[in-house]
This record gives sequence, structure tokens and C-alpha cells, in this order.
Amino acid sequence: MCTSGSVEVGANAVANNLEAFAQLVILNDVALHGSTPGDFNAFFPGNALVAEAANLVAFTQIRSRSSWGRSRSR
Repeated sequence: MCTSGSVEVGANAVANNLEAFAQLVILNDVALHGSTPGDFNAFFPGNALVAEAANLVAFTQIRSRSSWGRSRSR
């Protein structure tokens, strides 16, 4: 944000681009499921985040599918 309280639209590819913001949400969702920014770029060629995708991932994989149900004691 700027000192005036307005949004700094030049901060990154998502700051002033609704389509890029939607792609950012999808990028982080696939990251939660174990995919990489390279996988995202392969799924969505020509996306608005190509150059910055690796820098915009905020999450890592939640847990692997193979561990589902193993942590509970019965």
C-alpha cells in the first residue's frame, strides 16, 4: 500500500489484474495439493503469472494422499 492508503498497483502481476488474481488463487490451490509452479504453467500456458509464479506461491502441500487416515488411532 502507498502512504496515502491506496493500493500500489505496480507491486506485482496480480495487483491490478482480476484475471491474474483468479490465476493466483488456482496456483496456490494446486500448490496445496502438491503441484509446482512449473506444473501450473504447463496446465495454463500463457497465464499472466508465468514469470512470477514461483514467487507468488504462499502455501506448501498440506499432506500427501498416502498419509490420509493413518494418523487416526482406532
